Amino acid sequence: MRFRTRNMRNSTTFPGLVRILLFRCRKAVKNGIENMYSRSDCDSFVTDIDRVIFIFYNTEKERKRMLMKLLFVEDDQAIAMGLVYTLKKEGYEITAVTNKGYCLETSSDLLSKEGLATYLPTGFPMERVHLHKVIDSTNNEAKRLAVGGIPGGIVVLAEEQTGGKGRLGRSFYSPPGSGIYLSVLLRPNTSLEQSVMITTATSVCICRAIEAVTGKRCDIKWVNDVYCEGKKICGILTEAVTNVETGSIDSIVVGIGINFKMKPEDFPEEIRGKAGALYEDDTQGVTRNQLAAAEILELSKLEEMLESGSYLAEYKRRSIVLGRQVQVVSAGEERAALVEDIDETGGLVVRWADDNTVGHIRTGEVSIRGLFQNE
Repeated sequence: MRFRTRNMRNSTTFPGLVRILLFRCRKAVKNGIENMYSRSDCDSFVTDIDRVIFIFYNTEKERKRMLMKLLFVEDDQAIAMGLVYTLKKEGYEITAVTNKGYCLETSSDLLSKEGLATYLPTGFPMERVHLHKVIDSTNNEAKRLAVGGIPGGIVVLAEEQTGGKGRLGRSFYSPPGSGIYLSVLLRPNTSLEQSVMITTATSVCICRAIEAVTGKRCDIKWVNDVYCEGKKICGILTEAVTNVETGSIDSIVVGIGINFKMKPEDFPEEIRGKAGALYEDDTQGVTRNQLAAAEILELSKLEEMLESGSYLAEYKRRSIVLGRQVQVVSAGEERAALVEDIDETGGLVVRWADDNTVGHIRTGEVSIRGLFQNE
């Protein structure tokens, strides 16, 4: 476990070694030593923190894909054991590598600010990201922050939701370690009627983020569902926080839930027919931190997109209802219609099958019989 710098310099086993300082190193070491040796005066042990490093090994073909992370520590086994203890406690999978040290398994994919920062631009204000291991709902937390007067642009992210929310009062299945549950707080100058435009623009942002990171084509089912390979892999819920005194919109919270890695049998039976995930098993080197960071960057463009209206043409191109016969469900009634267009506010322009008149739909749901299971 005692490795010297010269050993790593002369290594031929791991080409392309890159050193970076370990975030929160001092805290991790302190916690680990205290637990190992039952002592609290371990500050004297924790010196020269820059000796603790991560080693990354990257292939030539895919320099961005991290295949292996090896944790090396020079001189002090106590520091290494402290780090291993803390990382395991946080949920990372650590295994020993004979004659080399400890390996952080590639299957470890916990969301963390450090992991997000790897994929965000240098200088990105990480204080805007509120990360939780478990929370009732990221939307609820964003609304609580909004009431407290926090400025717009805040992102709430969670490993697990115990009360994930979907549209029309439905729940959103949000198990730990398998999805990306994220909400963003906006303070736009808009009306309630125009809030559907925010959902519309958000769905375009999410499609762009997913495609940029995974290379998978995404489509949109009006108004808020993102589909990939014929399965719903993402839902979007937009909620407004109104000012009681003026009746105006004080803020808007946009919640996004992405099913990142789940097998079909992992879903509850009632949604198993149409829900899916981006990956069932092998994520091909893509991590949740990577995709969440891409989401955050795309969502940061929302206000600009809303002002320019640039998203609408792309939304139409991605629409799986445009030009199709659908069933419109609104106010408890169901009517057949042909979707002829999507207007500038993101609403549907339909021609009703029963009387051949034109209607405009801004609320409710549509289903396409026979296109997806359970629809």
